[in-house]
Amino acid sequence: MKNINSWLIYPGTNGTRNRFSVTLNDDTHFVFVQSVKEGDGVLIVDNDSMTAFSFARIYRIRNSLSETTFFFDGVFSVDGKMTLPELGIVEPEFKASMVRLEWSIFEATLKAVCGIAFDALPILDSDSSELKAYVRELMHVAMIDDLLGPAAGPAEEIIGMSVRDRYLVGKLAPQNAVITEEDELPGAGAEDEQEGTREVDASTNQSLVPSSLGFTFCVDSSVDKVELIANWGRYERTESERINEANDKPLRCWKRIPPPVSGYLSPL
Repeated sequence: MKNINSWLIYPGTNGTRNRFSVTLNDDTHFVFVQSVKEGDGVLIVDNDSMTAFSFARIYRIRNSLSETTFFFDGVFSVDGKMTLPELGIVEPEFKASMVRLEWSIFEATLKAVCGIAFDALPILDSDSSELKAYVRELMHVAMIDDLLGPAAGPAEEIIGMSVRDRYLVGKLAPQNAVITEEDELPGAGAEDEQEGTREVDASTNQSLVPSSLGFTFCVDSSVDKVELIANWGRYERTESERINEANDKPLRCWKRIPPPVSGYLSPL
């Protein structure tokens, strides 16, 4: 069995808790989020009463610059208000919206409270309208990640393909820019050709790639201002944080560089 971790999640006022997902939007969980993997187990705790709300298995993780959402494919609600001490869990001293929980304690607690092992946590299966809406949301975010991205978060690395091959929409070419061989990193050519990943930047492509975009929308006649929030990312050819096991050198990648989110309040 692959290495599985377990976590305590306290959504509190810095997040939202739904039956099948949790969103955290404070800074404290980012200490741990890089270590969280799909398939990990979580125990969700109600902040107000410090009681167990549910056990769950992480199915999908979506990161942005301001928040992280964990989607679950297995959830087991805890009946009754059982506090962490009653479950045999010591409240962590480090107050954060997410902290690591020792796997043996998580597994024993799940077995004692729910009567099942973690690998027996039931996959969501119901005809309820709530679950159907959740499945539609999963399909929606999966399509966005696959077509537009960034699928691996705001600072993702794309290895083995170009950004244009990875995402089909949302691409803008630099205006009046030409990338020359000198702009590539030293030694990039031979390594990229060997790995089959050498790419041509969008600005050197003679196809009709747009360098600007716009959109049209309608609002109610009573609306006098509209707040626009724009975010984007640019990709740079650089060395990856991942190591090529064949030669112990960093892999070449397209690294996403996210700028700060910008907002603009526009009068109508």
